[in-house]
Amino acid sequence: MKKIFIAAFLILAVVSVGVSLYQENNHDHAFAQDQPKQTLDVKKTIKKAPEQSTKRKESVIARKNVGIEIGNVAPDFTLPTIDGQVVSLSSLSGKKVILNFWATWCPPCRKEMPDIEAFYSKHAKDKHVVVLGINLTSAEMSVNDVKRFIKEYKLTFPVLLAKTEETAVLYQAVTIPTSYIIDSSGVIRSKKIGPMDQKWMEQQIDAIQ
Repeated sequence: MKKIFIAAFLILAVVSVGVSLYQENNHDHAFAQDQPKQTLDVKKTIKKAPEQSTKRKESVIARKNVGIEIGNVAPDFTLPTIDGQVVSLSSLSGKKVILNFWATWCPPCRKEMPDIEAFYSKHAKDKHVVVLGINLTSAEMSVNDVKRFIKEYKLTFPVLLAKTEETAVLYQAVTIPTSYIIDSSGVIRSKKIGPMDQKWMEQQIDAIQ
């Protein structure tokens, strides 16, 4: 009887050990099946990382390229027009732009105005160009002086009022007139200190896209 009891006990022990080993193997197998999913998720994350890094680098490069040297992206600004509208340089993307800083009391500015108006009237549409005459209003006696000037020279291109020195300082328009030629991508392609004439403007605009 004692021998039978011992034999039964040994059989139960062996069965218990077998069940435990079977459960552990199943658990390990299930865990192993779950691993590829986690690995794929990690790979997806790794793939996304370079794209995010590239975007950050492009953003930094774009910021570094903004400036007033030839080859730089022209700094954006927003100014009111003489008739109360608002114009931003960035809103003219896709067009060639001539920025001209001037004042009513400046003799060289007076000299170039007929040429600028003639160029604008003749080529605004066929050359897809916009002329922005940025009046240094902060240095004028009054806005009425600017209005009289526009009427006297029969200007039809947009005249913007720089009522503070911010835009002039941004573009270093210390000596006037100062002009910038900007291509359709917003990049500065030429700069001129002193009066422009029609021939020079045509050459500069024809040389850019």
